[in-house]
Amino acid sequence: MLWTCEVTGRPNLTYAEAAQSEARARKSLANIPKVLRRPVLYITSLTRRGRYIDLNEDVFNYVRDRYFVGEEVEAIVKNHWYDCKVIRQIMPTKEEIEKYEREMEESEEDEEEEKKSESKTNGMVNGRPADGNQKMVDEDDDDDIMIIMEVKKVDKKDTETKKKKKEEEEQEEEYPPFATVKYEVIETDPWDYKECKKHIVTWEQIRRNKGVFTREKCKLFLKQAVQLSPSGFWVLKEKVIGAYKLKEMQYSNVFVGDPPKFRETPSKKLPVSLNPMKKEATERKKRERKEAREKGEADEEKKKGRPPMSEEEREAKKKLLKEEKDGILREKGKLREELKQRLEKEKEERKKEREIIKEERRLQQEYIKEWRRAREDLDCEDHKDLPSPTPVQCRIPDASFGDFMMLLEFINIFYELLELRDVYPQGISFEMLEYALMETEVADVLNDVLQLLVQAIFTLQQEEDDEAEECNHGGTSTGVMESEGSDVDIQGAVHIANQASTWSQRHLGQPLQQAPLDALTLTEILRIHILASGATNVANSKWRHFNRGGYNNRDDPGLELRFNHPALIKSLATTTIFELSCEDKLRILSTLMAQILTYASVRDIIDDNIEKLREMKNKLRLHQLAQIRKEKEENAAKLQAKRDEKQMMREKLVKEAEKAAALETAVEGGEAAAAPREEDEEEDDDEEEDESERAARQEKQEKNKEARKQDYLKKERELLQQLLSMAKGVNMTPLGQDRAYRRYWLFNSLPGLFVEDAKINPGCCCPTPTPLNSPPFLDPSDPDHGPISALRDLFRHEKR
Repeated sequence: MLWTCEVTGRPNLTYAEAAQSEARARKSLANIPKVLRRPVLYITSLTRRGRYIDLNEDVFNYVRDRYFVGEEVEAIVKNHWYDCKVIRQIMPTKEEIEKYEREMEESEEDEEEEKKSESKTNGMVNGRPADGNQKMVDEDDDDDIMIIMEVKKVDKKDTETKKKKKEEEEQEEEYPPFATVKYEVIETDPWDYKECKKHIVTWEQIRRNKGVFTREKCKLFLKQAVQLSPSGFWVLKEKVIGAYKLKEMQYSNVFVGDPPKFRETPSKKLPVSLNPMKKEATERKKRERKEAREKGEADEEKKKGRPPMSEEEREAKKKLLKEEKDGILREKGKLREELKQRLEKEKEERKKEREIIKEERRLQQEYIKEWRRAREDLDCEDHKDLPSPTPVQCRIPDASFGDFMMLLEFINIFYELLELRDVYPQGISFEMLEYALMETEVADVLNDVLQLLVQAIFTLQQEEDDEAEECNHGGTSTGVMESEGSDVDIQGAVHIANQASTWSQRHLGQPLQQAPLDALTLTEILRIHILASGATNVANSKWRHFNRGGYNNRDDPGLELRFNHPALIKSLATTTIFELSCEDKLRILSTLMAQILTYASVRDIIDDNIEKLREMKNKLRLHQLAQIRKEKEENAAKLQAKRDEKQMMREKLVKEAEKAAALETAVEGGEAAAAPREEDEEEDDDEEEDESERAARQEKQEKNKEARKQDYLKKERELLQQLLSMAKGVNMTPLGQDRAYRRYWLFNSLPGLFVEDAKINPGCCCPTPTPLNSPPFLDPSDPDHGPISALRDLFRHEKR
């Protein structure tokens, strides 16, 4: 479809081009100053032109050389162009006009003399003077005489044309000449920044800003304001005359002097709608053609032998034809109305269906949103029955089971630090440690575990002493070792520790670390070691403070054991450690384990494990994010493939429709129809091959996808296994706890999921019962049986 610009009249445009042209034209019209519009329209009302181009030229040439009151212009003020405003037009005097005319005549004479001198200097043309002088021509030559006469005729015609043109210019000449008018202007902004002054300038000292009023703008502005009249002249529209009140306007309101006299040139060709004579002639021709047609019909009836129809019969026939035509129109209108009603009804039904679907989707979204909201876990619908738990059958008391498992995990995790593999290559099991704690055998697992722990502490102390030898030189104090008194305070305990730390050197002549350690000396060495815990006179006490994160002697777990259980330390003086109860053995073993964990080298190992654990978690997260991103890309590719397939189906339907139309319009028989049938069979074979290839390709893609998924799961399991193994050397934390505050544990040294139920008052139950008929496990990757489809089923069930 082609469009035409409403403002400029440009045809054969697209809609966007027409809209852009209209916007550009309206913007150009808006830039014409309002002060200029009324004078331009008044001057247009004085013209008498039949061609729009001539009208535009007359108005533009008049306005271009004149300036009107209130118009913003540029004038020369103190030898500079400055923004001013016209406030008055000054009529020139008679002497100024005569002087201007003399100057113009002199300039015209000078121009004619220059033209003559140029023609004389141009020389001869074809052996004759360029000005047509006859003196150099041979009068006997007939050809030359003919040329001379032709030159005379041309000169005569040029003279007549110049004379006629001069008369027209004199007829159009306005009084006074525009170049003699002066203007009084006032500064828009004061030149001296004090007061806007007035100036009188001549025509040469004033001008408009560039682009304010151009020939194109004038043409565009007048096109909106004029129309062609039946008289053959362009005139202003009545609404324009009324809007600008041009009937009340006089020429003195526009400019000084007499009104201009424009040439009068009516239009040579008028439209039929504006030419009454042409309109009447057209109607006359129509009547004549109608009469001739009726006469021809009468003559044909005479030729066929039928008598001519009377006027009444003719009128009856016309009436009958008219009734038939009206009946056909009524039937068409009825069918059109029925079709319109049916379409409106179908439209309303589709609209209702869309509203129902939209409302159902909205309710489903609200239901899903409510379902995903955080709520009480017992109110969820996806509960599963817990497996039947198996009680832990062992001789360890329930109150000490946690300490027992902590000790077992520590021994098996830090086996390298304890050098456990040298004694027990397979590690220590649950039954072995249980037997060691519950029995009183001397040379057994308990003896080995205690020696490993004590020897590890002595090794770590020796390493710290070597490192702190250059940094700290502390002396040792002597004193009597006293362990009596269960109510001694911290200061007394520290004092006893200082004495115990030097006892081995004073009485045995060697440090306690170098004393022989076996099953018989284990209890005494262990007692002295615990008594010396928390001493302030050790050589590396200051080094420990700075390298263990502010560690001091009062933070020693052995000092805490002495302070909390003095009877236990006292009993070691008369009883071996193998004869103590299970709880006391676990206290001593836990104290030794805690002392090992306070050393800087062990803390460095734990920090390294934490860093490795963090890196492994990051690696696992990146692996999962890469899989998620890959799944998104695959889903996007699958969606795009579905869209392409739909587009191919549409194109296929279009081709089938085109083929059907071509077959219907075919006029040839068997051979012409056979070729398209063969082509259709070939295309069907190609489509069947394409479908088989597509099915094979999809099957291959599914296999590759499943293989990639299995590789991803395998690598994820490996990373999780590494993550769990690294988490061993960091800390022991439960998997979580339920609403009854039962904690769930996984141990490295013991298979199975352990449930710790030690909360005495777990809280109140829910006010509503837990749902019994829980749905099966929902697979998020399954589109037909996933959580969204299950939620839709629940939504429809509740809606019923």
